[in-house]
Amino acid sequence: MPRAFFVRARIGALLEPGFCDSTTTMIPVFHQSPTEYREESMRISPVWRIYAPIAVPICLAAIAYADPEWYRTYLQDERGFLEFLHALLPLASAAIAGRLLLMPALRRDPFIAAWLAAILIGGIYLGGEEASWGQHYFGWSTPEEWAAINRQEETNLHNTSFWLDRFPRILITLAIIVGGLVLPAIKLHRPTLIPPRFDFIIPPLGLRTLTVVMMVGEIAGGLREAFDALEVLQFRPGEMQENFIVAFLLVYMLCLAGRAKRAGARTTSP
Repeated sequence: MPRAFFVRARIGALLEPGFCDSTTTMIPVFHQSPTEYREESMRISPVWRIYAPIAVPICLAAIAYADPEWYRTYLQDERGFLEFLHALLPLASAAIAGRLLLMPALRRDPFIAAWLAAILIGGIYLGGEEASWGQHYFGWSTPEEWAAINRQEETNLHNTSFWLDRFPRILITLAIIVGGLVLPAIKLHRPTLIPPRFDFIIPPLGLRTLTVVMMVGEIAGGLREAFDALEVLQFRPGEMQENFIVAFLLVYMLCLAGRAKRAGARTTSP
């Protein structure tokens, strides 16, 4: 076979949708039309993609209002259930990303491999930071030098600076809004504006409700901080926002795992 074929195939691997096989040629195995993209989420029960994202924060808010002390002790405390989820769900997302990177067809696609590697590293970092890298559960003391620069005297980075705390959160929130609302709308109504190369990583349509709920929570948190409003809620909206962020990440990674499976990406390592 002409050498030029393999050169074109290698270049095509960076530009076209699909996954590479063992000879680095392209197998265009994943592409979704707008109809297929919509049907992907329609297969998920509305209980999970519509009702649960709305019901869960309402129930949590009701618990916080009815018994603030119980809410703070068993849910919001550093060893509470919600804080546990803040650490567990990112680590679960990182584990899925790592599992996908073990699939040769995905690993040999430079674009997708880089995307999954970023999620793997980000998930480990997010989960580790939320648990202060184990301090919340193992109870070690914070060195005095570090406690002096950490506003909560914990062994983590995000409590030391705006740029390591609020700034990354702002970026993640904007990314979720774009990925949960803007890109799905473009995919459905102006699909030619999105290169097929990105079909594999576009968040599923089923995450729209969760994205909207997260936006409402951000507005509530902003009002509380700016005007001391909504004190009646008896909880910090910012803490609940972390639930939406880590839930979005986990559902997104489960979607990518499903797409990889449907595309036949699981192959035997050489």
